[in-house]
Amino acid sequence: MAQEKWPHTGAILCGGSSSRMGAPKHDLKLPSGRTMIQIVVDTVEEVCQRIVILGPDAILPDLPHVHDLRNDQGPLAGIESLLASGLDEHYLVVPCDVPLITEELLRRLTIESDSLATVFRIEGSDSLESLPLRISSMAHNAASSHLDAGSRAVHRLLNDMTRQEVILTPSETRALRNINTPEAYRRLTHTE
Repeated sequence: MAQEKWPHTGAILCGGSSSRMGAPKHDLKLPSGRTMIQIVVDTVEEVCQRIVILGPDAILPDLPHVHDLRNDQGPLAGIESLLASGLDEHYLVVPCDVPLITEELLRRLTIESDSLATVFRIEGSDSLESLPLRISSMAHNAASSHLDAGSRAVHRLLNDMTRQEVILTPSETRALRNINTPEAYRRLTHTE
């Protein structure tokens, strides 16, 4: 039986230049024949009622898009633009280059919380996993302030706000692995 969907928006981050990969990551095909972004979109659609793409209109043009308010400022600029969009009160933000992410893990980020964000922390680690995350539209001013100050790191924003932390075991972290280099892509396509 299918689980009820989270009544908020899933946002797929795919506005980067893919400089480490040397080709657009979202278009890379996996052994299943589907592109990396399509796998991520399909997984997020199992969790969220709505989907939006954070990136250019040419990427999955049938879905709604939110464009960066600031160019070349990384994932935090995409998040700032999303939070400023007024589309929703809460968002599940997932990068396009995590094709191993699971519905079960994403649902753990959507647990009800009064905090501005919900993030993963690996058991035994002091640092947070910046993405994927659940974030409230009320974090918009904080995101803008960080970018205004020249800070583009999502983890710095998260460290400065109230957040709920979901603990993952080290074995669960494989699902969070970013496929952003040719070597990571080769490893994935030869072991999937």
